[in-house]
Amino acid sequence: MPPAEFRRIHKGDRRSASAVNKHRDHTSSLTGLQASGGLTFHHDREITWLRQRQGEVIRMFELSEAVQFPDTTRTTGSASEPDIMWVDNCYPVLYSPNDYVYADNTSLGPQTLYFPLAYLTANGIAAGYPLVDSGKKVYAKWNKQSGRWEVMALPFDLLRFELIDALTPGGNATANVRFYESAAYTLTPTWAGTEIEIEVYDIDGEFRGRAKDAYGSPHNAGSRGLAKYMPQSSQWEIVKLTKNALKIQGAATADPPTAIDGVTVMSPSGAIIVDQDPAGNINVTDIFGWGGSDGDLVIAVWNENTVHWEIQEIVCP
Repeated sequence: MPPAEFRRIHKGDRRSASAVNKHRDHTSSLTGLQASGGLTFHHDREITWLRQRQGEVIRMFELSEAVQFPDTTRTTGSASEPDIMWVDNCYPVLYSPNDYVYADNTSLGPQTLYFPLAYLTANGIAAGYPLVDSGKKVYAKWNKQSGRWEVMALPFDLLRFELIDALTPGGNATANVRFYESAAYTLTPTWAGTEIEIEVYDIDGEFRGRAKDAYGSPHNAGSRGLAKYMPQSSQWEIVKLTKNALKIQGAATADPPTAIDGVTVMSPSGAIIVDQDPAGNINVTDIFGWGGSDGDLVIAVWNENTVHWEIQEIVCP
């Protein structure tokens, strides 16, 4: 137990600095370090004392590289391939009281940081990753048990995805995570070598989505969206999804019209047709019994209650 004067550091005593200097025998002999640029940094002797006595300390680091994902093809237990996300060549960030700035101090040597708090899929692959990149600063804690600097940042809990299965309002579906890599989003990141699956949930019954490869190119993409991980439910809950077409137009293929071809989406902007192949004929229902002729321009609207397209207007050529 340190002397009472030293314990005052924990209580914000204004004499903390003098207390530390007075009881140097309870700390290491570290002094101010001169870094490039002429900045002088002073080690916090309280933290040094805690690390010596308890084997752990919290320190700020600057990331020199982007976070690396674990290699899912590695041999289990391989020391050369970390089992979790990590980043190498990170330098401690110290405060210079003379210059009022935080800056990395390369004289202390590079460290490897690990990210054990990532969200994992059912097969143990990292899905939610920390919101950090090269040049960002993070806090890391020295874990005496693991012998690692472990980043304390919570993982990024918002993911882009593409549906594998069709989604009905209020339901759930399997989806592929879309990772940003080489200036574009991909379903097969190089670090994994495979697609990463998660289950997404429509909690409030707002969304209807198209399955990937349900139709041929160029309509083979599944509905895409964003899902947020909710700790209360332990689920990836959908917050955004590709819009469904609500209004379409095309030419009647029969008299009276029961289907239309050459279909285009009228609204909303950027929407897709979910229930049928957009490249083929779209089945429609003439609920008003208007009739019509082959080739008539037909405008139809989506009815979510009856789950089909209903003719809103027929325009004779």
